[in-house]
Amino acid sequence: MRKILLTGGSGFIAKEIANFLSDKNDLKIYVLHREENSFTQRIKACTNLYCDIRDHKSLNSTLEKIEFDYVIHLAAQSGNLKSNLSSKVTLETNIQGTLNLLEACTKKSIKGFILASSSIVYELSEEKPIKESFKLHGKNAYAISKISSETIAKHYSEAYQIPLIICRLGMVFGGGDNNMDRLVPYIINCVISKKEMYIRSSKEIILDPIYVCEAAEGIVKMLSYFDNHEKVNEIFNLSSGNPIKMKDFVGKILATSGIKGIIPRYGDSSATTQLLSIEKFKNKIGTLKGYVMDEALKETLSWYKQNTVKSKDV
Repeated sequence: MRKILLTGGSGFIAKEIANFLSDKNDLKIYVLHREENSFTQRIKACTNLYCDIRDHKSLNSTLEKIEFDYVIHLAAQSGNLKSNLSSKVTLETNIQGTLNLLEACTKKSIKGFILASSSIVYELSEEKPIKESFKLHGKNAYAISKISSETIAKHYSEAYQIPLIICRLGMVFGGGDNNMDRLVPYIINCVISKKEMYIRSSKEIILDPIYVCEAAEGIVKMLSYFDNHEKVNEIFNLSSGNPIKMKDFVGKILATSGIKGIIPRYGDSSATTQLLSIEKFKNKIGTLKGYVMDEALKETLSWYKQNTVKSKDV
């Protein structure tokens, strides 16, 4: 029986992964949360654990009581705006937290460790799409923390023979994301509340969105890669492979909602979501089910209509 530790349990990606895995009879799933809240009750067929990964003593005490052989590490301080306003917390959570977790793993027989990273780590490049071999650049606290955590994970993989996959995700969206610093929750909240919508970025920038269910499927597929390969130390981009302009993406959300009268205003920020190449993932891991954008947005809108969120400009 596989025993999997899933960190970042309160996040919307972890929820989808846990739901994806909980239907399988040959798994034991431990979900690590920073603190107990109402969300933790929604994850069924899993054992919930509570610990701040920044506290190495508490983390060691929590993990030494259980046995696990795979890790999916999603716990992070995410969101570029939030991370820049609280750089210390971002660096502590994403770097020290990852270090603490990897150190705890040296005391286990780990068969596979998946580190969730981000497209934000890449240096801006005129060449598209961006491959895993492209240069990295820490343009803000979040990017710096992700690059650092990747470097630490690579060191532990080599020094302690921990099979490693680094998964650099595109722009993940879907129901359950309460982070109003991110684009989709902000847009949908404006739509539902019929509020003025101001997007700092240019309407012409290219987005690289991936539906949360598809991201979860991709990460779960990576678990099987460990079974068929020895001494794994790989990096994979993971996105939908369906780039879209900002104005078209916002237009799809508005059209899906059926709500009229909202005219988005755009800024001139050059910020962009990096367009990722997913050829390596397709060649080595496989293809994903794929979701029609309109259907994914319909499901996402439905979730937000049933849940209260607070708006905040992005």
